[in-house]
Amino acid sequence: MVDIDINFNSSTADKALDMANSFLRKLVGPSLEEVGLTWSDNFKMRRIANSIKNLAKVKKILEGNNIDPKQVNLKVLIPYLENVSLEEDETLQEVWANLFVNYLDASKNLNETVYPYILSQLSTQNIKIINAMANNNGKFTMIPEQKFAEEFVKNIEALPNLIRLGIIVLIPEPNSGLLTAGALSRKVDQNYTTWYDLTSFGWNFFHACTR
Repeated sequence: MVDIDINFNSSTADKALDMANSFLRKLVGPSLEEVGLTWSDNFKMRRIANSIKNLAKVKKILEGNNIDPKQVNLKVLIPYLENVSLEEDETLQEVWANLFVNYLDASKNLNETVYPYILSQLSTQNIKIINAMANNNGKFTMIPEQKFAEEFVKNIEALPNLIRLGIIVLIPEPNSGLLTAGALSRKVDQNYTTWYDLTSFGWNFFHACTR
């Protein structure tokens, strides 16, 4: 995975931060240091706060379930620490905690190391769709009369990302003909129903992120 951590010691980062701080001083005056942290410190503290928050969730789950944590693969640990430090959404914070606990729980026998990358690519809406499909036998159905409902519009924008990651698959109704990629974003034939299934990988990912 590409390291997306900011190197605050690099000359490029320093120049960018100096420019940001200089701009802020023009807006708030010389009291910048008196009223708050610099950009560099603020970014670091936000990431640290996010990490501490998630590790607290992990600790609570481990203790609540009497789990003796095993050592975790660095291919899991590093992406987890890197991505959870950037996550401020509460729903995704919960999913990250569940995923990491399952890696620490020997009874889960979770060895696939790609899940942190997959989770880092998902939005809250993606997670809601996965959970809804899992609670509906792995299916998500779009019938013509629902096409323009508000909830459908929200869902359809999230579906291509789930297809890209191999979590769901598009299945046209038998004998309806294959749908083109553009069918995800435009009005489709009123005479057939389109549905999506969780793939085997999608089911495995769902279970990896669920307690």
